Amino acid sequence: MEETFICTCCGETYPISALHMLEDQALCGDCMNQKALVCSFCGEIIRREENAGNENTPLCQNCYP
Repeated sequence: MEETFICTCCGETYPISALHMLEDQALCGDCMNQKALVCSFCGEIIRREENAGNENTPLCQNCYP
């Protein structure tokens, strides 16, 4: 039997193979997509609320001009 985890955001149980870490949060794929973006310049995963760019061109704080 495969190990499971409980998503920090939605509270549902998923197989460990579906685990995504965002800092200290264990998230399922859907919650990861809702909570995080990928910096268009360097590829770093950032929280949506930390986006220094816009929805079309997300940027981490280090890549913001």
